[in-house]
Amino acid sequence: MEYVSRSLNPDEEVIRIGHFHWLYTFSAIMWVVIGVIGLCAVLYAGYYWEVSRALASQFQGLPASLKGQAWSEIVAQKGGFFSVIKGLHIGVKCLAIASLVFGLFFFAQMMVVRAYTEICITTERLILKQGVLSVNSDELNVDRIEGVNVTQGIIGRWLNYGNVIVRGMGIGEVRLPPMVDPVGFRRAIDQAKAVDNKN
Repeated sequence: MEYVSRSLNPDEEVIRIGHFHWLYTFSAIMWVVIGVIGLCAVLYAGYYWEVSRALASQFQGLPASLKGQAWSEIVAQKGGFFSVIKGLHIGVKCLAIASLVFGLFFFAQMMVVRAYTEICITTERLILKQGVLSVNSDELNVDRIEGVNVTQGIIGRWLNYGNVIVRGMGIGEVRLPPMVDPVGFRRAIDQAKAVDNKN
């Protein structure tokens, strides 16, 4: 919470910090899994096509009962599974690597968003800071908060995550990223408003 700690006023105190739910990190990891599956699928499709082509050219009219043995023989002739993969067309290899890079890109993007997003309610303000090089900060004074909405689906209620939308007087709304315990964060906003009313 580097941005929040730098921007706090002398008498301002942090009431609650918002955190991304573990499901967000799980979703990011799933992009890596999708990338690896894509890589394996493309390479296996290339391997299957390469051996099938050799099988069709070398063993025309071979009975179905002997195709498995012929398949193993062709793979052995080519030096084994990994040698077949190594000898695939450069376009197939590029497509396989592109699948992996695609998954890694979305994983990295989501994890950067998670690492460089700060969500906080203090005794004076709601703070949402996003961005790495270009910083975007949405701040809303507690006394200007008109209402708070929490949206949770069935799975969100079960796993305790959801979205919080904070409406300000005359300045639209601030949509917070999906977070853990959104109801607790809404209560923290109510607590901040109560503290502000006493002062």
